[in-house]
Amino acid sequence: VAIVGTHGDEIKVGDVSGPRTLRCAVNSRLSGIDKTVKRWEDVRTKQLQQALRDAEQELVDSIVAASAVKDEWQVLREERDRVVDADQGTRGDATRVADPGLALGLFFRSRVDEKTIERARQCGLAESRSRVSKIHDRMREIESNSMGSASQALRDKVARVRSLIENTPRVLLCAAASFNEWAWGVEFLQHALDSLGQDSGIFPGMGGQRPLNYLMLQRLFANEHTATGVEARDSEKVQMEGEAVVKNHTDEHSTPKLLELCSLPFVQASALADEACKCGMARDEVYRALEFLHATGSVLFYGKSARVEKLRDIVFTRPQWIIDAIKYVIHERADDDLNEEMRVLHGRLDRQGKERLTALQKRGRLCSRLLREELWGHLKRDEQDALVSLMGAFRLMHETHGEGGGRYCQVCATNDHESYVVPATFQDPIDDGYVAPSVWTPRNGQGCKGVLRREYRCSRLEDAFLSELQVVWCTEEGITPESGGRLGFRVI
Repeated sequence: VAIVGTHGDEIKVGDVSGPRTLRCAVNSRLSGIDKTVKRWEDVRTKQLQQALRDAEQELVDSIVAASAVKDEWQVLREERDRVVDADQGTRGDATRVADPGLALGLFFRSRVDEKTIERARQCGLAESRSRVSKIHDRMREIESNSMGSASQALRDKVARVRSLIENTPRVLLCAAASFNEWAWGVEFLQHALDSLGQDSGIFPGMGGQRPLNYLMLQRLFANEHTATGVEARDSEKVQMEGEAVVKNHTDEHSTPKLLELCSLPFVQASALADEACKCGMARDEVYRALEFLHATGSVLFYGKSARVEKLRDIVFTRPQWIIDAIKYVIHERADDDLNEEMRVLHGRLDRQGKERLTALQKRGRLCSRLLREELWGHLKRDEQDALVSLMGAFRLMHETHGEGGGRYCQVCATNDHESYVVPATFQDPIDDGYVAPSVWTPRNGQGCKGVLRREYRCSRLEDAFLSELQVVWCTEEGITPESGGRLGFRVI
């Protein structure tokens, strides 16, 4: 949902056409956003489809099976592509912009509300995703029974891109709302989101029946095991009755040890499974529950799909805890733009600590001692290790290495601890002096001590390509701004 704000005070007081003018202005901005998002969706889908075709072609070449089996696989792939193309075409033709008159109070909600919500519902129907998922299941069955020499890395890549195809984000609605004292449009927006959120055709995971053991773990992770009933309106009684069933099941089957594990910010999945088995759950049921809770956003558990080996057995039970930790590393550069907590933390730093903080804010270099002793000083060592692995997997920071691949801190110029490159804290884009009159002969390149040039030939850029490219160049031995080195690249 895209929510757009427009300066209403730009409309002259007493101008009877003001609301209509504002309505047109907001509608124009919403339409522009919708078109931009549609272009992004179209490009993104085409990139994913091409990446999947390339990976699947390499995979099918390794299938050892009769021609009839290969033919079936090819037919399934062609059907999948037709479903994806048709779905993309349907979304491209749909109108997702809600009439701004709703936000400005120009119409009664009942006159246009349901039509707007129905259009949004059509944009989000999961029927095509369900069909694609079933096709992929059959393709995987053929591959598993007929796989030849394909590497595990290739299989993982195919599975990853297929998952992206199946779970492509969808914009349901572009609406305007005014969050001032009049709150124009907020009631409509709330009603629209509630209606769409309850539609199982859009969100198959919402509503319906779920195993009580799944909901027991969700309750323990949310630290709601001690919650008690309160006086409720009639409209809430059904929901509270369901919560009472889950609470009674949790009280009856959970153990103090399971509660202790679930109350930690992260836990080993194997340890959690061991304890949950004592509560009547099967081990594979525990992992299915974690996958379900990960899909609903209650926990983070990547399992075998995790890029970093250390994360494959870790369950992060409180996603907000991760966000709170990351904000100590990635935030606004100016202290005036920070909240009071961060300003106090930075103010406590000694001279060396402030120098290390400056290296992070101006050069994107993070000393591990600043991170562990100051920024994350309130966290335990194992919590810090888990977060470092997670931020590395998210490509938010990358460890630097010294000669021979050993530990080395670029901030302190010592090998008794490490440092990290944080791409999100790099300074603003380089000035024209590094790219003019050309990237191969920049003005600032005259008289430099070293030059590194790399040429990449590819049909598309992988996600995070540029940030990782920056990291590679920033850690190249001898090629740094301090040594007078200059960097440039081009992609063909």
